[in-house]
Amino acid sequence: TTGLLSACAAVTPAGMPANYGIYGLTNIKIFSIGSSTYAYMALASQGVVKCSVDATTGALSSCAASNGGIGNGVWYTNSIAFSNLGGATTYAYVSDINLSAIYVCTVNSTSGDLTSCATTTASGLTQPLGLSVF
Repeated sequence: TTGLLSACAAVTPAGMPANYGIYGLTNIKIFSIGSSTYAYMALASQGVVKCSVDATTGALSSCAASNGGIGNGVWYTNSIAFSNLGGATTYAYVSDINLSAIYVCTVNSTSGDLTSCATTTASGLTQPLGLSVF
């Protein structure tokens, strides 16, 4: 009833890149695909890491890179947002501060993996640190 956090513990889920803290955890988004829930983490130069979220405990597991074809060290991810734009396909939008770009990725409706990531043709972006999609 107070809103205070309790029983917090630092954990390193299996599958996280070595030294992931060095790469800068810049953003976390929780998103459900069907009956599965995933945590998507923007890890600066390591891209996006997707972890399964246990619906009962909230524990993260089965973490792995989900970069949609973009190699580690190629982008510098800052933020991630999701939208289905009212249709059946879900998209992830990932901001990149170094390229001053936004990547658009298709989200696989079965696995939750990011696929076919490509930079948008948006112009006038200068080091986007975050984004929201409504």
